[in-house]
Amino acid sequence: MKIRFFAILLTAILLVVFPNGRTHATSAIPAAFDCANVSQIPLTECQALVALYNSTNGPAWTRSAGWLTTNTPCTWYSVICSGGHVTYLAPFNNNLSGNIPPELGNLTYLESLFLSQNRLTGDIPTTLGNLTRLKTLYLDGNRLSGEIPSSLAGLTGLQGLGVSDNDLSGGIPTWLANLAGLQYLYLGRNRFTGSIPPTLGNLLQLRALRLDTNLLIGGVPSSLGNLTKLNALSLASNRLTGPVPSSFGNLTVLEALDLSYTSLSGPLPMSLTNLHVLDRFYFNGTDLCEPPDAAFQNWLRYILFLRRSGLICGQQTPQMFLPLAMR
Repeated sequence: MKIRFFAILLTAILLVVFPNGRTHATSAIPAAFDCANVSQIPLTECQALVALYNSTNGPAWTRSAGWLTTNTPCTWYSVICSGGHVTYLAPFNNNLSGNIPPELGNLTYLESLFLSQNRLTGDIPTTLGNLTRLKTLYLDGNRLSGEIPSSLAGLTGLQGLGVSDNDLSGGIPTWLANLAGLQYLYLGRNRFTGSIPPTLGNLLQLRALRLDTNLLIGGVPSSLGNLTKLNALSLASNRLTGPVPSSFGNLTVLEALDLSYTSLSGPLPMSLTNLHVLDRFYFNGTDLCEPPDAAFQNWLRYILFLRRSGLICGQQTPQMFLPLAMR
């Protein structure tokens, strides 16, 4: 939900900054582009931009104003420079196809890279680990495969990392815990396997954590209860088992919690009643049961969007609830 919001916002910004970036069809693309004629940015950075265009079928991009047609790359659609270097690159939702070129690792002054909502394939280049100034890296909504490269462990300034809606595999990297400033971590809708690393509980600045729709197994680490700044947590559609940790009662600013379609079981902890701003709570498709305690039931009544398992602890027959209760 937040990714879509960011995409809409960034599209609006880009259309203001680059109002003529609607189509590539109106510009004749030269047979070759010589970065030696560019003075705005270093040669290697120019070559990295050219590599991106050539590697991702630039002529088919939805918007490509200026690309390879002017010698001023800082005016090319979705490119922003500062101090003679490329600092922002955001051709998201722009019909890029093909592989992410390793040359992007030469944009060492880059602070934001948005390649979301395209048709990119192949691995995430290990050279992106060279972009140590990066604050935001979003690759969501592509067809990327392989594992998240360990070279990204050096991006300690990252505040947002999004790779949801791809075909990535392997385990969730434990080194993510080293990205202490991370606020948004989106790993949903991939093929990640193994268990949830307890070390994710060290990411104390996290506002949103999305792990849904993977192949994760095992229990939910109680350490996730350390993430007291968390606004949204989704663990849905995994093979998780066991109870919901009572430490989730520490997540007092949580607004959305999705545990649906997992194998989680047992009573929902009474500590959840501490979550006074929770307005979306989904635990349908699980074996989690609701304590019959009046205080717990009263707390549930005031959750705006509620999808329940239909189980009351201590009762044999499932209760019949509306799939979406609103009050």
